[in-house]
Amino acid sequence: MIPTNEVALIFRGWAESKLRLRVIFKGSEIIFSAYCTVFKANDGSVVFAVSGDETNLIEFLLVGCACEFTDAEEGEDTLPFGGTIESAIVVGRPGYALTVCLLKDEA
Repeated sequence: MIPTNEVALIFRGWAESKLRLRVIFKGSEIIFSAYCTVFKANDGSVVFAVSGDETNLIEFLLVGCACEFTDAEEGEDTLPFGGTIESAIVVGRPGYALTVCLLKDEA
C-alpha cells in the first residue's frame, strides 16, 4: 500500500507533465471511464480534467482510501478504445475503486 500523500505527489507530477491518463471508476451501481489529465492534486483529493481544460472536472477524495501501484500485465495493457497502459494506481475504499491508468506515449 502507498500512503495517500505519496499518491498525491505522483498525481502532481503527472499534472505538471500533462500526461495522458484513463480513469476507471467502479462503484456499486455505476461504472465510469474517461481519457483525461490530472488538473490538480493534494493530500485529500485529485481532480481530473476530462476535456483538457478547466470546464469539465471530476474530483475524487483520497482521504480514507487504500492505494496501490501496479504495472500493466502484458496482454492486458491495451485499451479497447485506443491506448496502451504503462502502469496504474488503484485507489479504493468499501463501495468503490478508482483505477488511474498512465498511458504509454505513442508519439
